[in-house]
Amino acid sequence: MTFLLVVVFTLLQGPTLPWVSRRLGVLEPAQTRELVIEHAPFEDLAATMLTFDIPPRSRLNGVEVGELRLPDDAVLALILRNGSLFVPRADTSLRAGDHLLLACPVKHRGAVECRLRAISRAGRLATWRGERGQVSA
Repeated sequence: MTFLLVVVFTLLQGPTLPWVSRRLGVLEPAQTRELVIEHAPFEDLAATMLTFDIPPRSRLNGVEVGELRLPDDAVLALILRNGSLFVPRADTSLRAGDHLLLACPVKHRGAVECRLRAISRAGRLATWRGERGQVSA
């Protein structure tokens, strides 16, 4: 008998409790779900954003993002191609005329720039071909 009474009262009270509390004025109105957006200055994160275009005769043309072999904490964030923005995957092939946005820690900026210059000059196997991507004097 006790079990039956507990079940009945639970089934009656559960659905009616919010309605009764609103009627009695003890329920607070619903909180708004406002989005909080914060600005993250890159100086505070010790990070930098690099933007670059792939020139028409660059050997980056046809290289997949996964073949760039950038440091683990460097991220190719966006590609602008023919007026459309998209997030690249590891198997996305780069094309001449692409505009790229890359984020990386400040400490790896030099290595990332050298790697990208090397691939642009000598292709996927730039390191094997002796290309290191140093700035020409």
